[in-house]
Order: sequence, then C-alpha cells, then structure tokens
Amino acid sequence: MTSLRLRRAPTWLLALIATVAIAAGAAYGDFLQALAKRESGNRPDIVNKYGYAGLFQMGGAALNDAGYYKGADNAWTASWTGKDGITSLKDFLASPQAQVNAITAYHQKIEQYIKSNGLDAYEGKTLNGVTLTKSGMIAGAHLVGMGNLKDWIKSGGTFVPKDGNKVAITAYVQQFGGFQVSGSPPAYWGVGAPPPANGGGVVNPPQGGGQNWLHNGMGQAPVFASADQAFAFGSGRSMGEVRYVVAGTLMTLFVLWMAWSLLAHYRGWMHRGIGSAMTLKRNALGACALMLVMMAIVY
Repeated sequence: MTSLRLRRAPTWLLALIATVAIAAGAAYGDFLQALAKRESGNRPDIVNKYGYAGLFQMGGAALNDAGYYKGADNAWTASWTGKDGITSLKDFLASPQAQVNAITAYHQKIEQYIKSNGLDAYEGKTLNGVTLTKSGMIAGAHLVGMGNLKDWIKSGGTFVPKDGNKVAITAYVQQFGGFQVSGSPPAYWGVGAPPPANGGGVVNPPQGGGQNWLHNGMGQAPVFASADQAFAFGSGRSMGEVRYVVAGTLMTLFVLWMAWSLLAHYRGWMHRGIGSAMTLKRNALGACALMLVMMAIVY
C-alpha cells in the first residue's frame, strides 16, 4: 500500500487548494444520478438476473440495512417493514422517491461502518494509485459489500474483490470518488416538477441533455475531511506526492548548484591561486550544513 502523510504547509495555501478543489466538485444528487446511470441506466422499475432492484440495483441485504426489508435475500420472499409505504417489491419499483430514500439510508449505514472500522483514516491516501474518498469507498461497498471494502483496504490493494458481473471495486472507487455525501435524500424529479402525464406510475428520468432529475436540497459543493482529500479530488494526486516531487526537484537543483560552486572554487584555488584550502573547506562544510537544514525543512 502506498500511503503518504500530509505534512505541514502554510494555512493560506491549504485553504486555497481546498477552495479550488471544492469548486470543482459535485453534490450528493449528482453522485446518485451517476450511480443510477451506471447501475440501471436510470430505470427505477427493473430487476436484474441476480434479483437486484431499482435505480441503484439494491438487494435484500442493502434494503434490510436501510430499514425497508426484513430479509436478506434477493428472492424477495420475506416481508417488508412498510417504511415509506413500501410493502412489496412491486411498491418499491413503483416509487423512485422511496428508492432515493433507501439508497441514502444505506449510504449512511456504510458511512457508519467505515468510521467504526477505522477506514475513514484512509481518506486522501492511495492504494496502488487509487485515491480513497468517502463517496468512492461508499460506492465500492455498494458494489461488493462492506466486508469486501474493508478487506481490499486492509490488504493494501492487493486483494481486489469483484461483483457478479466481474466489475472490480477499484472501478467504482475511482469513478465515484470526491462527491458530497449527505444524510438528506434529494427529491426525485426535482422540486415543483409536473406529475406524470398518465396520472401515475413510474416515470423514468430524462435520458440526455444533462437534465437533473434529483434536486439537491443541501449545498452544491462536496464536503472534504481535509485539504489533502480536496486536493486529491481536484488533481488526482495527494498533496504528499506533489510535495515529494517538488522537494526532490529543489534538492536536486541545490545539490547541483553546490557541486558546481565548490568545483569552481577548487579550480580557482588550484590553477590561479585564488582563495585557500581553509576557505574551500569552510565553504564545503557550510554548504553541507545548509543542505541538512533544507532537508529538515522540506522533509
């Protein structure tokens, strides 16, 4: 596992980086829209061959965690809790708003799991080149389960679980990284939208033109736990990685300058009698001391 610590940087610089990265982000409703497009093609009324249902292809175990279903099977043989008026799979498929409410509750459950298992400590770090963010980890758990998310992270990225369609957890962690996560479910089809033309039933979301079919009730920018996480979302690299590259470049330039300067002094002393051996020794010791100071400051 590649883990880079966030080292000290000027406060104003961290604030600037965080502001720029946050401005580039997207809200929780955008996260759900992207997830629904990937999972179901924006169809709230479908069930796949494995029994996963609705916009977000939720199974019995996920809906149990969300408080809607009493079983954990995808055969849907157990009873329903009646939450949001849902008493059957048919009711669930006919209620996109209940599906949005359910996925929001499930995401909150995953977030609690992430915190209780200490996985939130990995936010902003990388596993084999994959930057970890809260929304990315939630999406990964949505794909392969919470236990597999933990196993992947704890393995340092060497164990890569896949779902029934052979989609790797890393694909979801990358695609859905950096979004805002909220405990408040967005409103399906927006606020004040007209009812279905037929007077009822399921209406699928718009299929193009970049139209929003979820209204983000809360803020429109993502919330990051640290400036490093915000920078990683905006740039695709952790601040530690960038710092090492910049520091390494500066140190290389400094060493080259020091070597050239001492060599010039040595040649002047040897060939033209300029300076003295004592002066050369003092300058060499001073340069070494300065290099040690710079290394302490930079690293």
